[in-house]
Amino acid sequence: MKTMREWSNPFAGGTPAARAHATKMLLAACVIVIALYFVPYAGFVTYPLRILVTFIHEGSHALMALVLGGAVSSVAIQPDGSGVTMAGAGPGLPSMLVASAGYLGATLYGALVIGLLRRGIPGRVLLLVTGALVGLVTLGVFLGLLATHNLFGLGWGCLLTLALGIAGWKLSPKVAGWFAAFIGVQCVANAFFDLNTLFSLSVSTGVATDARNMQSMTLIPAAFWAILWLATAVGMLWFVLRPGRKTA
Repeated sequence: MKTMREWSNPFAGGTPAARAHATKMLLAACVIVIALYFVPYAGFVTYPLRILVTFIHEGSHALMALVLGGAVSSVAIQPDGSGVTMAGAGPGLPSMLVASAGYLGATLYGALVIGLLRRGIPGRVLLLVTGALVGLVTLGVFLGLLATHNLFGLGWGCLLTLALGIAGWKLSPKVAGWFAAFIGVQCVANAFFDLNTLFSLSVSTGVATDARNMQSMTLIPAAFWAILWLATAVGMLWFVLRPGRKTA
């Protein structure tokens, strides 16, 4: 018979003290992010994080296209926090996977950051990894610059890559953990805060969105995909935050 506790959740590892500290950081980050969302004119505080999440979102589209053997022609990031990735991986299921990858990819990345913090992975490591990923997406912005003229995206990509690199290198472990927690929470929070925007743009207007692209490919309403992605985000967050079952 086993005498040590085993946790069914792979993200519930690490020492009890490390898990408790990570959980406190994440709960505090959740409270602050939610509070700032409802405070008038406080959007400028989270604006860099919003742009960061957009880089991860667009990078997820690009990565999925490349994994499926497709090509990426350009990536653009806009000042309003939206983005466009011109990529293709063939008709049918590949195109559906590419269209779904942005929203789910950003949510998954946030969930992974949260889970790895609970696992005891240092925040400095997570900041450096995030900076490297943003740098790769920025390279995509640069390569497509002649087509998009997206100097905003190029500038912010370079700034975020540099800032995350310096933060991961110079910050104390405790402060770096807080920053990593905010990044993880912001990625997941977008799944909830952007739902209203996703509905209005996908259902009430003719603006192209990931959900509307899915509608055009499947003839299933855009609202269905928005709800499905929200439910998936909730599932991801529950998985990384649950304590897991103990067995003797």
